[in-house]
This record gives sequence, structure tokens and C-alpha cells, in this order.
Amino acid sequence: MRQKLGDRIEGALEQRADLEGELARGEATQPTRHRLVRIVGWLALTAVSLYLVAPTLLETLGSWHRLSELTSAWLPAALVLQAASVVCLWWLQRIAMHSPEWRCSPPSRTGC
Repeated sequence: MRQKLGDRIEGALEQRADLEGELARGEATQPTRHRLVRIVGWLALTAVSLYLVAPTLLETLGSWHRLSELTSAWLPAALVLQAASVVCLWWLQRIAMHSPEWRCSPPSRTGC
């Protein structure tokens, strides 16, 4: 029998709150050399990416005072585009969850 969501969350919280158990599990599962090298590689790639993007990002953030130059006609366009963005995200989540429905009509225990 499947446990209710609340019971599963409570069990997971109790397991994570067990400090001695967590320390024992952490010491038992030491990362391998291959995993450490992979983590350092990803961190280096992230650092290089941030180094390359930082000047443009700082320039963009530094031009906040130019917002006063925008006319009020851009506000409806921005609102429409933001609404379209939310709909696209909603649609993408529906596709990712393999759900044929856009929303759950009646709330059920098994989900949509």
C-alpha cells in the first residue's frame, strides 16, 4: 500500500534530522576520485563561463537608469509577452509530465 504524501515527507524529514545516521551514511559513501575530478571540471567550466559573461552582465545591470527612456507603449507589449511566456512554461510542464489534460478538474488522490 502506498503511503500518503504527508507521511512520506514526514518520514524523509525524520530520516534527515537523524544527525548520527546522516554522518554515518556520509562517511560510508566517500566520493571516488573520478567523481571529484568531474565536479572540479564542472566548477572550472562554470568559473570560465561566469568570467566571460560577467562584463556584459555588469554593463546590462549598470544601465538600469535608462529605463526612464522607454515609452509607455511598451508596457502592454511586455505584459503580453510575459503572459505568453507563462503559457509556454505551463505547456512545457504539461508535456514533461505526459499529461493530456491542461489542469485537474476535480482534485483526486492519484493526481491528473
